[in-house]
Amino acid sequence: VCVAGLAVTLLLGALAASFALLVATRVAAGVFAGGLIPLVLAGIGDRFDMRDRQVMIGRMLFAIISGQMLGSIVSGFANDAFGWHSALAIGAAIGALATAVAWAAMPRGTATAASRDEGSFADLYARVFVNPKAPWLIGGVAVEGAFFYGLFPHMGELLLATASPGDGSIARITGVVLGAFGVGGLLYAAGVRAFLRAFGVRRMCLIGAGGGAAAYVVLAFVPSWWAAALAMFVAGISFYMLHNSMQTEATELAPSARGSAVALFAC
Repeated sequence: VCVAGLAVTLLLGALAASFALLVATRVAAGVFAGGLIPLVLAGIGDRFDMRDRQVMIGRMLFAIISGQMLGSIVSGFANDAFGWHSALAIGAAIGALATAVAWAAMPRGTATAASRDEGSFADLYARVFVNPKAPWLIGGVAVEGAFFYGLFPHMGELLLATASPGDGSIARITGVVLGAFGVGGLLYAAGVRAFLRAFGVRRMCLIGAGGGAAAYVVLAFVPSWWAAALAMFVAGISFYMLHNSMQTEATELAPSARGSAVALFAC
């Protein structure tokens, strides 16, 4: 349902005749897209113990980041070649394909029923907050999301201030620079087991937070788009070192309401 709804709302966005309608389709797309990651995380939490879970979530991140990175880069080039509608149309086509794959791969019968959280909305979230870690973890990811992703909408303007005439279009450069964040994340996702062995979870959180802060300070003073891309590459590694560690903890906040715990974390 989530992936099919995402495909439909992306297509409606590509066809939107007004800015108000475009905003409405983006909100709807966010509702459907927002459901996907918590569901996959909850499924991984059900199937793997804590010893293997962070590595498996790292593999999931590899897929997610690949899509984010390609999306940032392809949208910049598609915008230049065909206009902004084309990026949404491409996304809708890929979403339709993903819907077919998800439908074909979906478990049938008792396996699907067994994975559902039982209880009312209030009861499920109450179980999450019985764990004293919950307010710290959910508060922490809210702060993390605000600081790491808060820069993204301003990246085009930041690059416009430093771009030279020979650099090419701002849409394309912005796509490449934001894509560098994803490349850093891919490096982390590919080496998550090695990172865990070298640093452990607590040190990874400290290194991720400190590395992200340092990369963003550098971004305030970069003289060129390629230096900004390098800083975003470091920020990508840093973010996923921190975020992946927190994600793994979120899957264990409330094993009897795992979907609700992860959904609240993602929210």
